[in-house]
Amino acid sequence: MARSRALTSRWLALAVLCAAMMMIILDGTIVTVALPAIQRDLGFSSSGLAWVVNAYLIAFGGLLLLAGRLGIRAHRRHRRRRGGAAGRVLRPAAPGPHAAPPVADIPVS
Repeated sequence: MARSRALTSRWLALAVLCAAMMMIILDGTIVTVALPAIQRDLGFSSSGLAWVVNAYLIAFGGLLLLAGRLGIRAHRRHRRRRGGAAGRVLRPAAPGPHAAPPVADIPVS
């Protein structure tokens, strides 16, 4: 059952990544297709069009970084909540890789 859930989760993640990649390509295509209309309507030169593309990419990249950071924070919060109070209390006493590290009595001089 757990293996099936993990497999389903991986396929869902792949589908979300594929959809996100398609949206990125589509956004870039829309900006590229709109460049002649932008040049005609706003009277931009070739260097002005380069600024339009660069401004779009900077804004898109900044929002992408922000979304990634928010996703990381949400994942960490979810992982913390999943353990619950019992997990925080029992984890240091449990044997294994999640056990609390031993404390050595080493004099500091």
